[in-house]
Amino acid sequence: MADTLQIPGGKPHDAIELDSIVRSDTELPSDGETPPLKLPSQPGLVPVADKDLKDLPPVTFRPLVLRDWMLALCFVFHLICIALVATALSVSYWDVGGLWTYVFIVALPYVLGTTSAIWVESITSNLSRITPFLLCADDDGALASRSIFQQCFPVPSMWDAWRSDCYFLFASHIIWWLTIFLVPLKASLLAADQETLEFWITDWAAYTLLGVHSLVCIYIVLVFFYLCDRKTGLREEWDIVTMADHMVLFRHSNFRHSFAGTGGAERFSMMGGKDSFLAGLRIKLGYWKRTDTDKVWYGFGIVIDEETAGLLERPQIVQKDPTFSRQDLNRISNNSVYSFVDPRSFFCNFTFCLALVLAGAYITALAMGSTRNNEFTVPMSTGWAAVVFVLIPVFLLGTFLTFWSDAQLFAAVTQPFVGMRESGGRPAQDTILLDYVCLSNVEQFLAAAKRGHWKVALTTVARSLHRLLPNLAGPSLMVGWDEERPEVSVITLNATLVAVVSAWLVLELFLVPWASLTGVRTRRLPRDYLCIADLLSWTCTSEVLAAQGPDDLFGNALHVDVEPHPVEGQSQKEDMEARLRLSRKHFRFGVVPTEGSMEKYMIGIGFGDSKGDEGAAEERLLLLGAEGYVMAAGAEGTVAESVAVNGVRSQKAPEDERPVDEGDGEADGGV
Repeated sequence: MADTLQIPGGKPHDAIELDSIVRSDTELPSDGETPPLKLPSQPGLVPVADKDLKDLPPVTFRPLVLRDWMLALCFVFHLICIALVATALSVSYWDVGGLWTYVFIVALPYVLGTTSAIWVESITSNLSRITPFLLCADDDGALASRSIFQQCFPVPSMWDAWRSDCYFLFASHIIWWLTIFLVPLKASLLAADQETLEFWITDWAAYTLLGVHSLVCIYIVLVFFYLCDRKTGLREEWDIVTMADHMVLFRHSNFRHSFAGTGGAERFSMMGGKDSFLAGLRIKLGYWKRTDTDKVWYGFGIVIDEETAGLLERPQIVQKDPTFSRQDLNRISNNSVYSFVDPRSFFCNFTFCLALVLAGAYITALAMGSTRNNEFTVPMSTGWAAVVFVLIPVFLLGTFLTFWSDAQLFAAVTQPFVGMRESGGRPAQDTILLDYVCLSNVEQFLAAAKRGHWKVALTTVARSLHRLLPNLAGPSLMVGWDEERPEVSVITLNATLVAVVSAWLVLELFLVPWASLTGVRTRRLPRDYLCIADLLSWTCTSEVLAAQGPDDLFGNALHVDVEPHPVEGQSQKEDMEARLRLSRKHFRFGVVPTEGSMEKYMIGIGFGDSKGDEGAAEERLLLLGAEGYVMAAGAEGTVAESVAVNGVRSQKAPEDERPVDEGDGEADGGV
């Protein structure tokens, strides 16, 4: 008969059977009460007094694009765009004197529109990236549900900003999406006669552009005041971009052990609503004095008071940590991939790309079947012709950029885990120090090509080329009028540009399956890496953040004490990175020993030469702190039978439908 286990809580509940996937010897107290969980020893932290903060480095650092002078420059740029559109609208019709002037006037709107869209995208993505630090740096801190659990970095989410009550960030995402219309609107702004080199303005496009640029100007002003004289939570010259940067902030945290057992847990099991244990933690980012050494440390912590102390003593069942087979743990740690590589998403993206190819072929056939040279007429006004044959095609091409943005982000975010999935792991520079997300496209391509990370490099190139596609598709279709028949419009095709756009779209029919279906195996994780809490759950009880250093020579490279009055030109960030490289430690992801114990394990990041799921002789392993959480369901997420883990139901897939990932050898070998 299967073991039985009582559900935690104040009232009696029916017993629930446990499947053989989880086996624990259970001893319940005679009175049925559930004593608090005794968490591992954690350092005591006391906030540094305000009078002592003046001697410490300020925490007002901002990424370049969010600094005051860059915001002012962006504001002036959009004012110039407004002035140019207003001037063109006041003239409404003019002819140019030469071919090069004509080409300049045609190209200028596309250059301005693309620059504006990229600039606003950069502002929004960087604002999203620093939002968790910004909120936690406030005097009262922030709830974990609004900060480290929010999908701000590495994968920003507009709807998660709304659910987390971050309405300014939600509005920022809306402005970002509005800029997608800039290039299609710029493409529809001008109608021209290529024979006479005459232009006239499409009124509705001009007025819409004025509205969008005005909204962007208002948004930039709001960003300026939102960040004005506000602590960002980032120390000077220490931007938080890599995994190691984040780990430093949790090195001495007094609540990180509370995440024990969440490495393989489903996200809803970790949060369970804003009033749950982990989501309800109020986290503060700032300077702390460690009670064990009296040293000053900068990072995430919680102020311990009566309410917090009661929250930390969460009720749990008195039992040994649950045991899992090595096979089950391997399945859990290879459970998830990002949604865009889901077969349904792939089918939608491929179908959309095919539809673009067919639409382009249809328009080309109309021009080739006309008696005029690369021209055809349509029975509609020039305004409606601009909507149907310019605005909509260019907009659809622009929206498909989201696919390549997702592909590039997926490759960049998961690349460090590809190295950590190798047998024995990889050095710090290829794993926890590896940053592609915060680099420009040029820097990202060069860095990825140098390391041989071709999935990252090629998706970066594909995204950059596709961003140019709307700028080529717009001028390839020019709307004009027929002097003999004013009721019709003349659509003129540029054969060269049409050929280039068509060739790239046909090539994308092969690139979309490559980006979606190849090189995915080594990028599987227990759940998608979407927020800071995911990284914390994979390191909270790991040797990587252990109190003692992993070797005698360099100590723990993630240990960074803050010195008052830092020496100018000396960077603690660079010092930390240098120590990580010199230690020559390898980092791996999988089932690794926990801090201070070679008998209990966790799913997360550990050292490559440590005893883990590869070196352990036991067939079943103790998973520290996993009781009460719903474990991931399996690599393909197929539902076969329900499994109860301490009263919370999980899903188990059939053995023949849950493949075990054995690794792909070389990094990115599936590309």
